[in-house]
Amino acid sequence: VGSMECCFVRLTVVRTRDPRADAVQLRTLRLFDGNNLIRCRAFHSAGGDCAEGEDADALMDTSAGAKWRDARIRPVICELGTRRNVDGYAFVTAFDMPECDPVAWALEGTVDGQIWKILDWKVAISDAPMPTSRLTASGRFVVSPMEPRSAVGVRQLRMTILQTRAPTGIDMSSGIGFASSVAGSIGIGDRSVTGAVELAQLRLYDTAHRRVNVRKILCPGSKVFDGHPPSNLIDGRLDTTWVGSRERTCLFLELAEPARSYEASEGNLAEAGMGACGG
Repeated sequence: VGSMECCFVRLTVVRTRDPRADAVQLRTLRLFDGNNLIRCRAFHSAGGDCAEGEDADALMDTSAGAKWRDARIRPVICELGTRRNVDGYAFVTAFDMPECDPVAWALEGTVDGQIWKILDWKVAISDAPMPTSRLTASGRFVVSPMEPRSAVGVRQLRMTILQTRAPTGIDMSSGIGFASSVAGSIGIGDRSVTGAVELAQLRLYDTAHRRVNVRKILCPGSKVFDGHPPSNLIDGRLDTTWVGSRERTCLFLELAEPARSYEASEGNLAEAGMGACGG
């Protein structure tokens, strides 16, 4: 439990109440500084697909029929206008479609708009009870900022996939199995997933090169493919893989001990190399 000074706050929805829902929606997002409700200057959609009247600005509309609805389930950014201390937040459900309510998410904050720090995240439905009734406020969630980088490593980190090996995609429409990982298109069973990324394992190490245990791993905003969840990255097996939609692939990890380096293995069992954890 804590607080953090922010000029911008970003909400990334990881899961909707019905995982098959084709959009996410909210009546509003409320941010708090102590007992004071923070007045937001504006809301912005980070590459979302919103119908007219249902874009991020609707989160500031006071009418009951207003709602933000994004068919791409992309992050939404709250612009505070000035530096404010944020120590809590809450949601209000939209007037319809409870299946589109967010039930798992990551909340981040920044002062300069470039370096984002995790304020809070909810991985499972039990972590974040959302009301099923319409136009109803959730309970207030407390902000729990992640630890800053230390001399011995980091306990929380975000890994963002910037580009796949085949950025323009490859033809896997015949469904002959997986392409070598981090390819532009991956065949799963008898279907093709265009614009996807695949990895078998992600291993993290401390300063003595001992394996570090991962407490939580989630992939906000990325489509979840059956049998290929992010948890496959830490199951110790090379015959299982995680598949994420390349378009918005970002992994959040919470570690049991500080990590200083990492190693990734591809779906074709070839080593992808080692790097240093940068916080």
